[in-house]
Amino acid sequence: MRRAQGLTLVEMLVALSVLSLALVALAQSQLVNMEQTRRARAETSVKADLVAGIEYVESLLLRYERVSGSGAAATPQNAYFFTWFWNNCGGAAVAGAPTPSVSTALRCQGSVPPARADGAPPAALVAGVTPPATRGGFTFTVSASTAVADEGVLRVVVSSGEGRERLSLTDTVACYDVYPSPTRDLPAPCPAARTLPVNPTNGPGSRL
Repeated sequence: MRRAQGLTLVEMLVALSVLSLALVALAQSQLVNMEQTRRARAETSVKADLVAGIEYVESLLLRYERVSGSGAAATPQNAYFFTWFWNNCGGAAVAGAPTPSVSTALRCQGSVPPARADGAPPAALVAGVTPPATRGGFTFTVSASTAVADEGVLRVVVSSGEGRERLSLTDTVACYDVYPSPTRDLPAPCPAARTLPVNPTNGPGSRL
């Protein structure tokens, strides 16, 4: 008597096992791809926060405001934020430099929270300087650097993200980025001009 054509139970089990292995491998590949996509999107978002954060901090370093000089007939002077950060964040103190009126709000390190739920930016650390509306917020540190001999340089480090997606971005701002002519304008802490008089009429940047 001839055996009916078809697959035996053993053959069916073998076929199902091979199919299961293929499906598991496919599922694992999809999970890996999904995780890589998620991490890429998170990294892109963090990088955008870093760029916005470092631009915000550097905008503070490059600012100045007009303040009244000392004495009854004193001429108003430019109070450079750069000099405040230099004096308070590790640099050799520059005596006699005018202090910005908003100096109590300035910090050598701090954090800016993410944008509010309605998309609005967080509260300003300094009046008139609105922080960026970032997705994850960021922390920042400003410190005096001696990377360039005889030149005042501030090092800015901004960090954002969590876990393996936490990244940092570093940049520097020199006194030559702030004062258009260190030999005429407020010189310190630029080299070879620390004892020159302050010229209160010239100054770069944006006003408060």
